[in-house]
Amino acid sequence: MSVAWSSVATKGPWQEEKPSPAGLESYRMGVAGVAAEAVLWNGESMAISFYLRLASALGMGRETLGERLNDAGTRFLPCKTENRVEILNLNWISYIRVAGILPEIAQLEEIGAARQRAKVVLQSGYFLEGEFLCVLPTERSRLSDFLNLGSERFLLFLAPAAVLYINRDSIVRVV
Repeated sequence: MSVAWSSVATKGPWQEEKPSPAGLESYRMGVAGVAAEAVLWNGESMAISFYLRLASALGMGRETLGERLNDAGTRFLPCKTENRVEILNLNWISYIRVAGILPEIAQLEEIGAARQRAKVVLQSGYFLEGEFLCVLPTERSRLSDFLNLGSERFLLFLAPAAVLYINRDSIVRVV
């Protein structure tokens, strides 16, 4: 099955910024929304917006989508779908697609990330072509090293006109 892209994000990846309100609501964190398409393991596609913190735990500006998806303490992630908030189990997401370029790409390339060309077959039946963006030591820089060594749940994948985060556990085959 090849990927049929939907037109999820028409405004670019950063949709909205919500500062924390005063009063009792001050316990809420300030967030920014990033528009995306989530494809679940069963092939279902959803137009969603993820809520990202305005400050990264890594101290590099805003929290990135990759940072949020790969947070070891996060199994369920709130997101906005149409006019309601849903909580998604991250293990059931096959991949996330964001139109355009995300800030983490430049950050990773600054620290020496390499691009590894690949064709990926997912458990959901989708076939993706593009490049993994990998940060690996020189002596372990093969694509198989990247797939086996990392602890990230979602892997950054650059496809034509979009950035994808592929759930490592949904990958069946890489060519």
